[in-house]
Amino acid sequence: MVRVRPVLLLVGTLLVATGCAERSPSGAPSPDDAPPFVTLQPMPPEPDPFPEDGLLPDGQLSPEELGAQPIPHEQFTFTERLHALAGESPDFGVLDARDRSVLVLRWFGDLPTEVAALIEEYAGAPFDIRVEPTRYRPGDLRAEAQRLLAEHSGVVTVTFPRNEGDGVGIGIDPAEAASPDQADLERLGVTSRFPLFPEAMGRPVPAAGVAAG
Repeated sequence: MVRVRPVLLLVGTLLVATGCAERSPSGAPSPDDAPPFVTLQPMPPEPDPFPEDGLLPDGQLSPEELGAQPIPHEQFTFTERLHALAGESPDFGVLDARDRSVLVLRWFGDLPTEVAALIEEYAGAPFDIRVEPTRYRPGDLRAEAQRLLAEHSGVVTVTFPRNEGDGVGIGIDPAEAASPDQADLERLGVTSRFPLFPEAMGRPVPAAGVAAG
């Protein structure tokens, strides 16, 4: 005689079987042998497409209301052309954007003719371009920042040429000096031919998944 076993349909729960589980004498699986289950969650709704008229839906703030001003397209093209033209020059410092309406170019010495011509080409752009001289050559400051970090790695955590081009910013391990000043730099033997601007700074934390060297 053949017995027909009832089959139960479970709806809404997906059982993930990892193998054939042994059953207890009573026929019910033990807690340790019970297969795990996964609950299926609905996918989040896709965001609405941006309206063709450029108007945001009701209740959403515009970039201007959030305090973010749009960057003129000409700024991108000017920045790309400037870096392609003079990005490798040791006299080139930084290009600082101020309120999206002013670009400040830090440069050491006289501008090369081709850089001056490029700036003149953008005279009618919706932003101003100002050239501010640096006290020291930015390339020399970058090299000095690298030297200080390499030679004083025990106490110096970070170094960088200052945007103003007036010296080198230097981070000192807080364990060595909580509020470092020039006297602390002398005590630690950290000296330079350029002005140093110390501050207490911990060592940078490596990015996740990147092993520290």
